[in-house]
Amino acid sequence: MSQKFIIASFDPASTRNLGWATTVLDKNPSKNIVSVKPITKPVITDWACGTFVMPVLEDRWKVLWPIFAMSEAFLNENKPNIVVIEQTSNFAGGFITGQVSQCIGAIFAAAGKLDCNIEFAYPSTRKKIVAGHGRDKKGVIKKATTKLLEANGIEKMKFDSEHAADASANIFYWLIKHKVIEPLDFGDKGTKNE
Repeated sequence: MSQKFIIASFDPASTRNLGWATTVLDKNPSKNIVSVKPITKPVITDWACGTFVMPVLEDRWKVLWPIFAMSEAFLNENKPNIVVIEQTSNFAGGFITGQVSQCIGAIFAAAGKLDCNIEFAYPSTRKKIVAGHGRDKKGVIKKATTKLLEANGIEKMKFDSEHAADASANIFYWLIKHKVIEPLDFGDKGTKNE
């Protein structure tokens, strides 16, 4: 891992809403970071998240250009070392599955153009790693993500949508999976204990 490592994330919810998050890990954080132990792992020094809301267009295919343009601008501005994308392949209705697939395609095009590396976060695996149980609801994921942010020095984070919380959870999934940070302790049954 280089001196600074940037992770970007997307939660492609549909062709209408696209959750995003980004964080910066730093091996030598500023003196503003207070730690009683020597810092041996990278520290989260910056975090941002939100939701891109696409215009309402009569022809749904026309929204793919704004998704591509927003994704490209976001990736170009943040210059991430890795992009984590929620890979959702099936919903109860085929209509949403199609929209999510189209949204992911536009993100892939932007990431490919900028030569970004991509890693996938599958929803049930992400839920298990971040919240302690693979079937947790969005509210539980949001609560676990908030606790992880606070445990890593990012306080008072407000999510403008569930999609922003999910994009943030994707980053924590990656950080925990790659042993950059420790997971929360949920006991034997995950977040259901709380």
